[in-house]
Amino acid sequence: MPEKNLVLHVIYYVSKSIIFTRVDIEDVPEVVIFGFEQVMDLLSYINPKRLNSLILKFPATDAQEDIGNILALDRWREYENLEFVLYWHTVSAKALIFIKEILITSRIFESIRIYFEQLDKEKVREIFGQIIGQRILDNEDWYLRIPNSKNQVLCTHVYKNCIEVSRKHDKKTYDSLPSTDEPSMPQTLRKVCSNIRTCIDHFKPNPNLTKLGIDIHDTCDGKIDIKMGFKDGSYRKTPYATSVREGPFLTIRLDNYGCFIQEKLPPVECTVGDILLPDTDMFETCLDDLKTIVPRKNCYLEEFEFAVQCTRYGFCTRLVFTKKEEFLEKLEKLLNPNDVLMETRKFIYFENCVEPNQMPEPILWLEPISLELIEIHSYKRREENINDVMERIMNTNQWQYAKEYVMKGFAFLGKVNPIHFVHFSKIDITVRNWTNEDMFNWKEEILYSPSFLRYKISFENCSIDNDIYNLLGLPYRTVNGRTTWYFKMPEKNLVLHVIYYVSKSIIFTRVDIEDVPEFVVMNFEQWYTRLT
Repeated sequence: MPEKNLVLHVIYYVSKSIIFTRVDIEDVPEVVIFGFEQVMDLLSYINPKRLNSLILKFPATDAQEDIGNILALDRWREYENLEFVLYWHTVSAKALIFIKEILITSRIFESIRIYFEQLDKEKVREIFGQIIGQRILDNEDWYLRIPNSKNQVLCTHVYKNCIEVSRKHDKKTYDSLPSTDEPSMPQTLRKVCSNIRTCIDHFKPNPNLTKLGIDIHDTCDGKIDIKMGFKDGSYRKTPYATSVREGPFLTIRLDNYGCFIQEKLPPVECTVGDILLPDTDMFETCLDDLKTIVPRKNCYLEEFEFAVQCTRYGFCTRLVFTKKEEFLEKLEKLLNPNDVLMETRKFIYFENCVEPNQMPEPILWLEPISLELIEIHSYKRREENINDVMERIMNTNQWQYAKEYVMKGFAFLGKVNPIHFVHFSKIDITVRNWTNEDMFNWKEEILYSPSFLRYKISFENCSIDNDIYNLLGLPYRTVNGRTTWYFKMPEKNLVLHVIYYVSKSIIFTRVDIEDVPEFVVMNFEQWYTRLT
């Protein structure tokens, strides 16, 4: 060994004398060095502002220079955004902590890449945050927010025998991460791999969650979107998708020696966002994540949205149909633990099902007294089905306790009895047909409704004619296709204001008598005098 060291020293000094007398070393952008003893001496000849990359290759032995000494900031204080590459034997937890700290607290290094022979990946997870992705070629990524920044993250990438830690500008990833190294918020587990889902019980549900949306898409393989809103106004959407293979699909990759090899892909793969989770069930993954999001007790949300689509085209396999049914059953139990109904102020429901009788009625998952607004969506081509669904919804306690109702995308096909709606304070609905009789019946029911504030009824076909004046009396005025009536309500100072937009819609509104034209008030008084 002494002879070898002597040879290396001779090579070093001869190379130094030759290189630095014949080369404009000021403009060297990259340096590769095979020993650390003379590193700083050589670098003293190089302009630190021009150097972008430094590669150090050491013998693969356990007796190595301490990484902390090599990366000591005092040595590199004149450099900026340096890409540092190191060939090492064993990367210890102490070295990982040191690398993390200098990249977070200093701008000297932009990235540090280490080619290693030994590395404890569990230590990487503990030190660098939650794993975000594990792709087919054994890539793994960990992310942490960089303190005192608005969009910078510390990205740790591991692939085979290489680990690279770097600073990146990534606003989307930054917003999805916890504000500290400790993953204390459950939504940080939304994109993690299944191999660390066992730690779910250590995390508490997010108390800032105000809105939750679950959208089950109409695809052959299956897709679910989870949407979340928080008290600070932020919003997140995470798509879950699955692909079920029916054959032994293969992939080709390079091995350590540069040779092509074939690998068999798993029969099922799940993606969460753009992260691939091989051999993972999408429905179970989604349920596991929801367990970390939804409070285990007394769940109260400002808004709960549920969408389910299940056309025959979408259910191209019985397997997927069965999985969706099982998912919905488990979802109901998750949202209603111990049969305790979920509290929410607003419920938005979208349905596009060929056989709605096979789908659950998620409105039954909700606590009736807390529910104030019901909003139902569907497609025009599914009107008959959604009308059947509406009949069942109207018979629920949730419907009777709600204060507002809105429908979009479809119309009521048959006669609509106002008795089913007058307990609402506000409604916005569409009906297939509208007649003189309908207008009169609605007006009569509304006059005596204690809850009524404003009803809007749109119609696709209208058969209103002059007979309406025999039923309602002469209007206050008719201008530009808009006819207005006023009717005195039983309450002393309240008036029913009716506006009919010809062949389009009618709006009933409760107003104070002070807001009614004086001429109308005088007619009310004359009418009351005649009655008495």
